[in-house]
Amino acid sequence: MRKSRIIACLLCLFILAGCGGSENSLIGEWTIGQGENNAITITIEFKKDGTMIEKAVSPELSFQKEGTYKITGDKITMYYDDYEIEYTYTIKDNEFVMIYPHGTEIIWTRTK
Repeated sequence: MRKSRIIACLLCLFILAGCGGSENSLIGEWTIGQGENNAITITIEFKKDGTMIEKAVSPELSFQKEGTYKITGDKITMYYDDYEIEYTYTIKDNEFVMIYPHGTEIIWTRTK
């Protein structure tokens, strides 16, 4: 009886560990390209209500785009007015890695 309880607890821990890339860990602000040496800084903020704001700033331009997002397993789908895009993603510590379908990775750093 005791062995089965231990095994059941270990199974629960493995299941919960697999949920590490949950939507709650995505909530906040993430940035790529920072400082004077980079031509552009892009920030994306994911909010609890499923909305997001993406901002880009460079010496020549700046823009802001709003949209929504949806998490399904290890996939994030981002919806904008004129298109949608799906990535595989992982989150570890303060890094949010978006992986394009063709394999290119974009690594974001948590700023808030």
